Amino acid sequence: MYINFNQKIREVKEFSSDQAQFFWENIHNGILFNTETTLGKFKKINFFIGINNSGKSRFLRGLFKTNNEYITLQKNKDTLIDLLELFSNTNFIRSLDVIIDELKGLKSSKRRIYENLDYLAGSLKFRNKDASIRDLYVKEKYKNYLKDIEELQIEILHFRSRKFLVDNLKEAAEKVLNGCDFLIKIINVIDESEILKKNSKFYVPVLRSLIKNEYLSSESFEMLLKANYSIYNGAFTGLKLHESIREKKSLGIEIRREVREFEKFLAKNFFENKEVEITSTDIKETPILFSVDGEEFPIYDLGDGIQMLILLLFPIFTAKDSTWVFIEEPEMNLHPGLQRVFIEALLNDEYLKNKDLRYFFTTHSNHFLDLSIEHDDIAIFQFEKLEPGKFLIKNNIKPNKETLNLLGVNTSSVFLANTSIWIEGPTDRRYISRYLKMYCEEEKFSYLKEDIDYAFFEYGGNLIEHYLFDDKFEEDYSDNEVRDKIKSFALSNKIYLMADNDNVKDGSAKASRREKLEKLQTDHFKYQNTQVVEIENLLPVFILKDFLKTLVKKDSEKIETIKFEKANYKEERLGKFFYDLLINNGFQEKDIYKFKAPSGTLKNEYKIKLCDLVTNRNDFTFNDFVGENEILKEIVLGLYQFIKQK
Repeated sequence: MYINFNQKIREVKEFSSDQAQFFWENIHNGILFNTETTLGKFKKINFFIGINNSGKSRFLRGLFKTNNEYITLQKNKDTLIDLLELFSNTNFIRSLDVIIDELKGLKSSKRRIYENLDYLAGSLKFRNKDASIRDLYVKEKYKNYLKDIEELQIEILHFRSRKFLVDNLKEAAEKVLNGCDFLIKIINVIDESEILKKNSKFYVPVLRSLIKNEYLSSESFEMLLKANYSIYNGAFTGLKLHESIREKKSLGIEIRREVREFEKFLAKNFFENKEVEITSTDIKETPILFSVDGEEFPIYDLGDGIQMLILLLFPIFTAKDSTWVFIEEPEMNLHPGLQRVFIEALLNDEYLKNKDLRYFFTTHSNHFLDLSIEHDDIAIFQFEKLEPGKFLIKNNIKPNKETLNLLGVNTSSVFLANTSIWIEGPTDRRYISRYLKMYCEEEKFSYLKEDIDYAFFEYGGNLIEHYLFDDKFEEDYSDNEVRDKIKSFALSNKIYLMADNDNVKDGSAKASRREKLEKLQTDHFKYQNTQVVEIENLLPVFILKDFLKTLVKKDSEKIETIKFEKANYKEERLGKFFYDLLINNGFQEKDIYKFKAPSGTLKNEYKIKLCDLVTNRNDFTFNDFVGENEILKEIVLGLYQFIKQK
């Protein structure tokens, strides 16, 4: 999504030319609001980062306060002005006239299409320099021409396919088709403006709290927002959560369901699926009440982190569909692990996904940036102050040393999780996370939280030999000497080390290292051999059979006739196994994609596709994976118990 700003945006205080000027990179370099300009690409979650006084909060508040007539949503970066200019250069009307003259015998129904388009194109043609989105999107009739344009494209394609068509008619047909493409884009921009008009939005400032009493009234923060930032409506500070809970629980079934979905989210993630309920009485100054399995207590008896999650997520769970959410520094009072819980709820919770919400956050959290690497639905906008009143926006950046420096990140910014899980590669991480989640769902346990209960460390196969896992071993060395090996317990105090079997031969160096690691088992160190070649070999038959369809170019229906068992691939690298299986079942090499690496494993891109098949679907259960797979069951249960033990 791109946002197109027009010149009327200057009426917003934060964007007034005598208040601030924003420059930006990567789309159209230049100054914001001198002309109609486009900024993006915005995604589901959008982080605004930068040092203090870099303009990010000013921009967030300005975007929140902007009237819909000042901005337009677009699927591409071209502004309406750009599209109209490009359309005018197609000579659409003149070319259409040439073809109509050639087809004078058209039926009346077809003639109507050309007459409508002639009117539409004629109207737009004269607005190519000064088109106003506000003027255009109120004209509902433009959207009604979309069907006509699509019909025209079909007719012109038929016309262009005629044999012996002279060159000037071929050229006219191409220009009409090109013009139709721009007309569709123009109408889509107008449609998106209409969608934007219907969106609701709310703003959560830094000033926020759930604790309301005689010393802190529900109006306190609102009066400050009005006085300091001219924000009169749409702010959620948490002080009116009492009234909001009471109101929503007294309304219709759909509204009550929103609250119930939020209570279920809290139960699943923090209270081991026990019954959770939030209530509020109409007695003045009575705190919000929170109950777990019938035991009720004031909400201020909860930890600050859980309180902050409730404040942030309650208005999100109860928001209208397509709402835009603006939050200043959502990481306040949130442990890094709770920050992950918050973002992953926005991205992965099925109830929230169906709401189609969009989020805009200012942040100083490097942990949020870590999450942006894992998810495609997160965009980062970096703000820098050039001079007083002038700010630079860098679009869609990837986290790097510069961004970490802007956030003031150093070694002490990193918090250690309870357990570090050492794995060989990135897909291992995704599989393990998915297995743990399915196991918790099966047993109705609260989810384990990444970065709190566990965190991953990728050691890269043979590099494991450079680490020392015997915490009782002390090596003598002087200050100017370097240890032969890195002492792993200087990096983490509780380690679960997982390694693929790799068909290691007895007597080899790898086998010897494995035997030593297996003897080191303690309460804070566990070595786990997967007992199969690679972690993918633990997958059940039905997954691998489904994946076979992605490996062939045609005749994928033949896959249904292929039979194999788990024992067939337990000790076989999957690239070779799949290749031999397809060839032996009648597939020609030319009809098979090149998925096998020279080592016999799957190429990396196909490993990722296989991992996506497992991790992006929610219709699998833990029993589906371990029903006939005792090795995987043993690994997951052992890992869960290791993480939970103190």
